[in-house]
Amino acid sequence: MQFALNIGLQFHTPEEYFLGWKVAPFCLPAFDPRECTSTGRLYDPPSASLTSSRPEVIVAVGFPASGKSTFFQTHMIPKGYLQVSRDELGSWQNCVSKCREALRKGQSVVIDNTNPDPESRKRYVDVANAEGVPCRCFNFSLSLDQAKHNNRFREMVPSDVKHAKVNDMVFHSYK
Repeated sequence: MQFALNIGLQFHTPEEYFLGWKVAPFCLPAFDPRECTSTGRLYDPPSASLTSSRPEVIVAVGFPASGKSTFFQTHMIPKGYLQVSRDELGSWQNCVSKCREALRKGQSVVIDNTNPDPESRKRYVDVANAEGVPCRCFNFSLSLDQAKHNNRFREMVPSDVKHAKVNDMVFHSYK
């Protein structure tokens, strides 16, 4: 039914079409990508500077598949920020070490993990404080349904960005 909807075709079940049954009830998913627009603000407040000329740490917070990696690849990495990701480094300990190493070289860092709780975020705040650099948090706010949609989409579409497979248990545990 969703495929037919996406390409503008009428949809009928075999029972409806061949046996004349009444239209079967169907509920569309809560998230409808047709309602998304690209006219919204990229970040808030709009007067804020997205990047800094001085070293800093940016800690991402958001569901898996909320667009963190894509955002950083598009807006931060080209400006010289180092992307630190548990998907690539394997553990939070390795991420903290990589962050500290980059800051000591004078490089800004984006922490591209879900960072769902104060404890996980504090690790990077502490490193930033120890190295005397500011630390900001970028909150990627979207619904669970949209994150699941994004996850399914990235499973179907080839990409240069490597993503770990995410199942419902991971989404609900983050929530």
